Amino acid sequence: MAVIAILTSVTVLYLFLRSRFRNASWESDQPESQRERFVYASEVLQTIGFKILDERIAHEAITYFGHRKFSSYLLADFIVEKDGQPCPVRVKRLRDPERVSGAWLRSHVMPLYVIYDAPVGLLQPETHELTWVDFSLEVSSRLRYRKWRMRLLWLCIGAVLGFALAQSH
Repeated sequence: MAVIAILTSVTVLYLFLRSRFRNASWESDQPESQRERFVYASEVLQTIGFKILDERIAHEAITYFGHRKFSSYLLADFIVEKDGQPCPVRVKRLRDPERVSGAWLRSHVMPLYVIYDAPVGLLQPETHELTWVDFSLEVSSRLRYRKWRMRLLWLCIGAVLGFALAQSH
């Protein structure tokens, strides 16, 4: 039994470490490679046509989402000028998730939007891809009320099943 417990814990540890460091290479942890990545990112921003106003600005941000409080320390890698307005740009790291959604969006991108009141750019230096995330866009009511519609649906299903069970006796 102890052998099964040890094998299970080793397997779980292996799967956790593999999922955690899947996109990272050993060289990405070295300061020289990070520095080169940011130098290359600044060159990419200048070739796209942005004027770099500042680099590596540290912030402590506390945001609220619903009734939850999120405290985070984050960096705006570059402050660029877009249409006469300063906008933060964050260079995507190798360990950042591919999709920009959920907790990562709330903890890394939303505080920058709140601080600068401007869209936040996410730069992928290898592909020269700059994605703008703007929280001021209106969310459709269909998406906003989906959670409540599903709760109401399950409440109705439970009520119908409860009524059917009550009538069967």
